[in-house]
Amino acid sequence: MYNRHSKQRSRPSLDGIFGVLQSVCSNYAVVDIVVDALDQCADKDGRRNQLIDKLRELQARTDVRLLSTSRFIPEISQKFFSYLTLEVRASEKDVRRYVVGPVDSLLDKKTKQKVLSTLGKLSKGSATLDETYNDAIRRMDGQLAEDGSLATRALSWITYAQRLLTTKELCHALAIDPSDKALNSDNVSDVEDIISVCARLVTVDEESNIIRLVHYTTQEYFGRLRGAYIHSRGHVYLAVIAIPTYLSFDTFRSGSCADDKAFEQRLAKNTFFNHSAHSWSKHIRPVEKITSHLALAFLCDEALFDCTIQAVSTSEYKYRGYSRSFPNRTSGPHLTARYALVYLTERLLIGKHGDNIGADSKDGHGRTPLSWAARNGHEAIVKLLQSSIST
Repeated sequence: MYNRHSKQRSRPSLDGIFGVLQSVCSNYAVVDIVVDALDQCADKDGRRNQLIDKLRELQARTDVRLLSTSRFIPEISQKFFSYLTLEVRASEKDVRRYVVGPVDSLLDKKTKQKVLSTLGKLSKGSATLDETYNDAIRRMDGQLAEDGSLATRALSWITYAQRLLTTKELCHALAIDPSDKALNSDNVSDVEDIISVCARLVTVDEESNIIRLVHYTTQEYFGRLRGAYIHSRGHVYLAVIAIPTYLSFDTFRSGSCADDKAFEQRLAKNTFFNHSAHSWSKHIRPVEKITSHLALAFLCDEALFDCTIQAVSTSEYKYRGYSRSFPNRTSGPHLTARYALVYLTERLLIGKHGDNIGADSKDGHGRTPLSWAARNGHEAIVKLLQSSIST
């Protein structure tokens, strides 16, 4: 079968596959077949039902003993109505044993602080599990530094990113070093390695290729850490990577793209660009003062700034010339006022030599920083700009 289809570059039919399987089974007195996670077989075009029917047909023709596992789905249960069934439920004791076992066996390559923190999420509502996860965290203090660093950075992105990231976006984000001028492909980690060092606290959706925390309670756990060291450290890391590094890559120093085709090529070639452009202000807001020197250098670079403004302002709906609809002559204060970055707005207004560099300047659409602040309800920015204009 393989030789025939490989030469013809074709795929065998379902009947063809089961015909071969039946032929093989007939050579044995008894054959055991295990189908795990049957519910994960998509029932598109009735494929899952076809698979079940073929397996039952195989049983009728040969001595095949079938064992299948599945979540409770009525359509599947009906297919196995006449079969012996066993309902399996997890107990708290089982969960504890499951969590502690893998952690102990992966001490040489699993995250420590991050993994442990994430594990703690599962213990919501259970003091016993909290204690178990805390003990696991302490045991994982012996984590290898390189693996622990990768896990910490990966969980920072997954937890604090402004939207869900694809595996490619995350891999590119983790490859960035603050000293880089371009993305080094040699630094791009394999997604399987990322999942491994995160101690299976993250998972990948096969259909969307989105990487996320394994359970909603994981996100809730990190939410309870807001204000803690790990929270502020996460935003500092993301703010530093998103602005002075990635958005300042040499490839963006040519400024905005001249047409739709060039803009779309830029997005395609720079996987993490669109996300960085849209999210940097949100990550920098909690740590404005700490990262101000990096942010100001970026905001005062006309070409880099223009490149980012194009990405931020361009509509998701494509039409002829859509990529050039962004307002030209946009200044740093326009953007910082728009996103309520009070400290950066103040620093930009002062400027390097005490000059006002655009408190009342208009962009290509006739908007001023003050109008942006007023439109978005940023009272502190409005007062700051009014004071600057009146002096």
